Amino acid sequence: MQGPLLAAALGHSLRLHHLNLTTTLDAMSRASQITLATTCLGAISIVVAVHYAQKIEKAAMHAGVIRDYEQQRLKRERQADFEMQRALEEEYRKIQTVSDGRGSAPQQENTAG
Repeated sequence: MQGPLLAAALGHSLRLHHLNLTTTLDAMSRASQITLATTCLGAISIVVAVHYAQKIEKAAMHAGVIRDYEQQRLKRERQADFEMQRALEEEYRKIQTVSDGRGSAPQQENTAG
């Protein structure tokens, strides 16, 4: 007698495992279906939002790197211009006398003393 009952119980449990989704949803209450749908929609929304936020953050980080490279390039250009101006100033000081900007020529030291 145990054999047929065991087979029937196993057959019943196997049939329960192979129910398709629509049968399962039909058996659920309306509140359970709404809760399941809301939960799934919320989870998908969170995943999409996090993915989008990561994309924006990655783009912002990349823009920051590009901006840093540009600032370094400008700094190198300005430094090169400054050094070139300093070299020109030294050459001009060797060639000509330079006033201090107040209208009077600089006084030369008297070494014969």
